[in-house]
Amino acid sequence: MNPNRRNHWVQILYPLFAYYVLYYISDSIALSYVGEERGTLALFFASLVTLGPVYLFYKRAPILRLSYPATRRDWLLEGGYILGIACLGLKINLMVAGLDLLEYSSSYGKSAYILHTGGMFLRILVLGILIPLLEELLFRGVILGQLLNFCDIKWGIIISSVLFGILHFNVVQFLYAAVMGSLLGLLYAKTRHVWATWIAHGLCNLLVLFIIG
Repeated sequence: MNPNRRNHWVQILYPLFAYYVLYYISDSIALSYVGEERGTLALFFASLVTLGPVYLFYKRAPILRLSYPATRRDWLLEGGYILGIACLGLKINLMVAGLDLLEYSSSYGKSAYILHTGGMFLRILVLGILIPLLEELLFRGVILGQLLNFCDIKWGIIISSVLFGILHFNVVQFLYAAVMGSLLGLLYAKTRHVWATWIAHGLCNLLVLFIIG
């Protein structure tokens, strides 16, 4: 393998590994204290612990950073993309919710239970703001942003989406996350704006939270 390409992969996989270790260790420690019936609180703690290091990885990543949209038309177009992706994500979630998938994945059932714990304010904060920000900085900013430096757009989106799905650790969420990751990847590849994918991701989660519960 070309040394430069090997270095690219190290710059991509090292932040992913660091995120995995830091997030899941802190989440496990928090769960051991608060219990699964307060699982959203554990996710809040894990997100706070992990956000700082992931943001540093993002700031140091050698990626293309574009300015904000220049015209009102550009703002409206980007807003339309954001709203469309959020609505598509909701549609996919509604389809998944209508299926009896717990028998196929016990870990999916456990994840779904944890995400339904805690008060509404905490769930909005964690599911609508913190986790989307954390995941977009890492998967679209650090990972996809660097993949686009040396990969074709199609392969960059596929690789980052598969990694995004794998890190959800169950088959059901893998499929949903991979599809959603592809949509968010398309948005990022077009705009190079992590803030846009963050809003789309967070808005989708909030729609799911308020409509599906």
